[in-house]
Amino acid sequence: MHRIDSVDNVASQFAGENALTGQNGTVVTPEWLTAVQEEIAHVIEGAGLALVKANNSQLVQCVPSLTGWFYGTLPASGTWAHPVWTGTNWVTVMANSNIAATSPNGLVWTQRTLPASVNWSCVTYHSGLALLVAVASGSSIAATSADNGVTWTQRAMLSSQAWALVAPGTIDGAGGFMAASGSSNVGAISGDGATWTAITLPGTGPWVALACNWGGPPATWALAASNAATVQTTVNNGFAWSSRTPGMGANARGLVGLGSTVGTLLAAISASGAVLTSVDGGVTWKSVFGGGLGNEIGACTSFASGTLAGDLIVAATYGLLAFVPMSDTSAVTFRLGDGQRIAPPWAGWTAGRLGAGATGLLAIGPGLPTALSAFRPF
Repeated sequence: MHRIDSVDNVASQFAGENALTGQNGTVVTPEWLTAVQEEIAHVIEGAGLALVKANNSQLVQCVPSLTGWFYGTLPASGTWAHPVWTGTNWVTVMANSNIAATSPNGLVWTQRTLPASVNWSCVTYHSGLALLVAVASGSSIAATSADNGVTWTQRAMLSSQAWALVAPGTIDGAGGFMAASGSSNVGAISGDGATWTAITLPGTGPWVALACNWGGPPATWALAASNAATVQTTVNNGFAWSSRTPGMGANARGLVGLGSTVGTLLAAISASGAVLTSVDGGVTWKSVFGGGLGNEIGACTSFASGTLAGDLIVAATYGLLAFVPMSDTSAVTFRLGDGQRIAPPWAGWTAGRLGAGATGLLAIGPGLPTALSAFRPF
């Protein structure tokens, strides 16, 4: 890059023509225009994007905003599920379509094909099984992928339900999955995502959160409804449930199983941002943060690996980020994310999608004319 050095520049600055002073306008040379073009093009291509003539917003995708986020464009506009990190790719699925998307960095996305066009609602990843499972609302179809979301195989659920949740964990001492209908007492468990066994959930919800603490044997699964002050737990794979009271009020927003990285910890998050944890399978709970994000929680997740493994991220609906380190459960501290925000002020952030990888967060905004992802490295 160089500053303009052509005829009639003024101290390497552009000058306009001024007849009164005799100043000629600065000559804009091909060399300078080419330098500007190549500087911009190299930033875009250096981020892994191909130059697209019709897209005049590629540069902003590659440059971190004032809040420290990079921006990428998903391959289609629609409602995307919470993204999951496989260790190789970010993966998400789109509702009312046969479209999935994968990205190695949260910026450059590749469209993938799901086995059917249904209302895909949730996708999860089991690191021990190296397997992705996606479920769909109003359908008896599920899908699995063993290659980080590149190709998918259609699977049969037990019946057509409003399948809203699927989570990884431990079934009979081995890897497995649990799925839940969002608005009924129908659930299912599977050791491989292909063959499912029916379980009866402890009520009709509306169920909004499902997690396993990966402990035991036996491991504890936890289920929460948006209108209840209780968390339902099971230590026998969903065949019997116990009602627990964490003390978060009647507005559950999320459950996160933090697993072996910090013992066998469960974390429950309320609408106000209160965070409570349990190390005994949900029997007793400890408050680690009393809330105060100033708005309802839109999403929560945790880091599964890397230097932040086990740490919790809570996001308010207006974008404020809370970081809750969990490595020392006896003296948990809380801080806001250094003034960072999850994303620009996307419309409808209440339904925002948030995931955590080994070294960063990925947020996907819902209901946008152009689907965007935002990635923040740590």
